[in-house]
Amino acid sequence: MITKNSYILSLLFVFFSNEISSQVIGNVVNENLEVIPYVNVYLEGTTIGTSSNDLGHYELNLTKGPHTVVFQQIGYEKFRKLINYNGELIKLDVKLKDAIYALDALEFISSREDPAYTIIRKAIERKKMNEVPKFNYNCQAYTKGLLKVLSAPEKIFGQKVGTLAGSLDTTRRGILYLSEAESILQFSDNEVMKETMISSRVAGNDRGFSFNRASALNFNLYRNSFSLGRGIISPIADFALSHYKYRLIGSNKNQDGLIINKIQMIPRVKSDPVWTGYIYIEDSTYAVYEFDAFILGSQIKQNAFDSIFLTQNHFFNNNLNVWSLRNQLFRFNAGVFKFKFAGKFLVNFSNFEIEDKHKINNQQEVLEILNGSNKKSSIYWDSIRPVPLTLEESSNYIKKDSIKLYKESKSYQDSMDHISNKLQIGNLLLGYEWSNSNRRKYCGIESPINSIYFNPIQGLVVGLKTSYSKYLDIFEWTRKLSYSFNIEYGISDLTWRSSAGLNYKYDKIKSKNIGLRFGRELKEYNSTIKTNEVINQLYSLFLKNNVLKLYNQDFVELDYGGDINYSIRLISKLGFVTRTNIVNRSNYSIRLKGKSYESNSSNGYQDSILLVRHKSLIQFEGGIILTPFNRVWKSPDGIQKIGSSWPVINFLPVITYYDQIRRLLIHS
Repeated sequence: MITKNSYILSLLFVFFSNEISSQVIGNVVNENLEVIPYVNVYLEGTTIGTSSNDLGHYELNLTKGPHTVVFQQIGYEKFRKLINYNGELIKLDVKLKDAIYALDALEFISSREDPAYTIIRKAIERKKMNEVPKFNYNCQAYTKGLLKVLSAPEKIFGQKVGTLAGSLDTTRRGILYLSEAESILQFSDNEVMKETMISSRVAGNDRGFSFNRASALNFNLYRNSFSLGRGIISPIADFALSHYKYRLIGSNKNQDGLIINKIQMIPRVKSDPVWTGYIYIEDSTYAVYEFDAFILGSQIKQNAFDSIFLTQNHFFNNNLNVWSLRNQLFRFNAGVFKFKFAGKFLVNFSNFEIEDKHKINNQQEVLEILNGSNKKSSIYWDSIRPVPLTLEESSNYIKKDSIKLYKESKSYQDSMDHISNKLQIGNLLLGYEWSNSNRRKYCGIESPINSIYFNPIQGLVVGLKTSYSKYLDIFEWTRKLSYSFNIEYGISDLTWRSSAGLNYKYDKIKSKNIGLRFGRELKEYNSTIKTNEVINQLYSLFLKNNVLKLYNQDFVELDYGGDINYSIRLISKLGFVTRTNIVNRSNYSIRLKGKSYESNSSNGYQDSILLVRHKSLIQFEGGIILTPFNRVWKSPDGIQKIGSSWPVINFLPVITYYDQIRRLLIHS
């Protein structure tokens, strides 16, 4: 662990390096000298900019020469400052004035409709024109996500919560998750076709990737709704007037000469999934200018959430000749099991460019995380981060990263394994797991309770199931070698049965694996339907009704699986099997002592129909699983398939050669 002095020096270095890497720094406050968080700070006429952080502090990089820096935030007058940057650090503190939204002198009578409705209707009529272009374009997105514990209990269900891996301080508060990501978004018909994550940082995990994808946080108000557990209706949806009431607060003419209408949104039905707050509409194009609203968790059937907040800032994008989203802040308050959480995800969009349609390659990859994206240095992040970190956030990165280094040390992993590998009395019922974390070896013995069961063929069965696995690479979780061994004994049929398996998983892109299994086991006659053994066991013991019809097999199986591409997976299995008929060996039941079990060869309608007629066979099963247009997430750790809107097609023919084993043995 780092010492207190080195920890303080690290923080000082972070802030010093931040300051010298930025050309313009300062703080933004209001007329009461209160800090204004998340103010848009950008260069006029461009999509280059930044935002102030929670404490109103901002940092802006720019080239030498004259620049007009613009400060914009919801509810305040836009502020411009012309500066001539000559290479020296500029300290620029800004005070924003409240924007005044005034109503024109209108004669309101009881039958007159609020003027807001006329504005909203025009915004609905024009939204297809305002909803960004039909051509393809891309932009850069910076995302910062934070999940903070506001209060945490000491215990849950009698178990100590602890500090959650060092996240909580003595007041039971602290940052649970902190991450940043820098991505390129590619759009077609205003849909995100692909997100390419070029850098990612997660506090305390340099092998992880932030889950706060910019594409997942792109809440488009021009669409009728967007899903957040439940479809939230946009205030300018085609049918919005059936769900919202509107009130014009007033209009304001800003320094650009644009008239902005501030309209209050009020739910017609409190339980409807609609926003409460304000939408700002530009008066000439009727485009969304700003948005500031909230929705309750109960309105979207997500009761863990108390409130969800969304703010957006839009601007006229000269590169695309249309209004675009510049900045978005998504916040929430939540609580579960006496925990209180607060989360926020900030997205800054910049550098919009029109691109050729053919540049969107492989549209099945909706997310690609580039190699090395999680290996960027602190110096790199200080140079590209548009929103400066707060002291708490900088401290969290240093603290979590130092804890990570300590926990990855061999001495720490060995000490934790030594504690967790101790055999406890509870392991006799719950099973036992052994691990060597440093060498990435894991062994387990399943709970003996899961290996004790009853059926009329074996009677009471006792057994043991074990497994062992090892990852073959130090810093990757791709190549994995696994072993398994199962053994059981039937007290009534006096027979041991055991099986063993070996599986090798490799190729993180095509998810290939090869496996070998052999041994003796019981199989159902109907291989297409799996009988629920727990329910069948209860029916047998209490009602003497057994539907589990089995035969015995000695087998050797070799199987292989691998992706040809994202939509086609090839699988194959080759088996050598010898099968024999078996009969019931137990007539035990808790009730109905005088009744006999149905024959193992009966299907309930006809006796002696369920019999093995081909004792030995060679069986080959092979084919493809086709998932057309399957979408995937591609990362340095491999491929994660997220599904397709098309049905899955299985083409798996089975070729069986009966009695071939016996004939081969006779001829030999």
